[in-house]
Amino acid sequence: MKALVQHPDFSPEIDPYAMYHYLSFLTTPAPLTMMRGIYKLPAACSLTISRSARPAWRAIGMPPRTRDRSGETSNLSEAALEEFYVGGIRDRLRSSVEKRMMSDVPMGVFLSGGVDSSTNVALMSEFSSRPVETFTIGFSDYQHLNEFDQARQIARQFGTNHHEISIKKKDMIDYLPKMIHSQDEPIADWVCIPLYFVSKLAHDNGMKVVQVGEGSDEQFCGYSGYMAYLKMYHKYWAPFRKYLPQPAQRLAAGTANLLSGMHPRLPVYADIIDRAARSREHFWSGAMVFPDLMKSQLVNLDGSPHAGRAARQRRRPARLRISETG
Repeated sequence: MKALVQHPDFSPEIDPYAMYHYLSFLTTPAPLTMMRGIYKLPAACSLTISRSARPAWRAIGMPPRTRDRSGETSNLSEAALEEFYVGGIRDRLRSSVEKRMMSDVPMGVFLSGGVDSSTNVALMSEFSSRPVETFTIGFSDYQHLNEFDQARQIARQFGTNHHEISIKKKDMIDYLPKMIHSQDEPIADWVCIPLYFVSKLAHDNGMKVVQVGEGSDEQFCGYSGYMAYLKMYHKYWAPFRKYLPQPAQRLAAGTANLLSGMHPRLPVYADIIDRAARSREHFWSGAMVFPDLMKSQLVNLDGSPHAGRAARQRRRPARLRISETG
């Protein structure tokens, strides 16, 4: 985007819809970007540009629809059922890692010591004729965040050629201007900082290709936040929908909205009640910063179907409002 905004005909403006989603997810979901009029391709999509037609994008590389296998598992014991799924996942992971081991340059892996990256190391070791190159990062000033012990344990167990780096608070602060320039648009996940330094460590040690373990927490609800959302669903959203008549739901939601500003924790619960009263699904997320009610106080979307009721009723042009405290 930093190249596009240099064009004299481009007027750099924040897209309020992108900002609205950014306040929830820490990033701007595709195809939106933080700049109005600039779009990015969604995952697994291609863009075709020709002289004779308008640019067109289409989905590519989507996995085939999984066939229904319930008939194969209906009569299995609990132990057999566990092996069916665990074995199936293990086989697919092994096949995936083996396919990506086909490289004519040295290959490494970012190793945190968690389930994702440790699995990568274990499977890569099966298909490598030499020790796997592993790279781990830690923090000198925030040692409670370090995972050196877990990473070293995996490195010893699988005989990897292990590399470590420990960065200081000053290193992170000094990198921020470069990170902002590189990203083009905000990504409010602090992992961007250690990811840069561990990537630099791998590059300085001659790595051209690395495998990264991602996704197990998202796929298997490994974050504690998922359990918190589950508890809120059973405690608030479901009984509210089941036991209160619709007029009472709307009244309760309106009251909750009015009271939500009295305490920092109240908007989360008010948002659950508001969603239930408007027949909207309970919100499940690994990362949510602002619920709808708080976002409606920051961004006016003027009729957006994604906005909260208050934002829709204002009927004013979309604009961004930032408090003096930032």
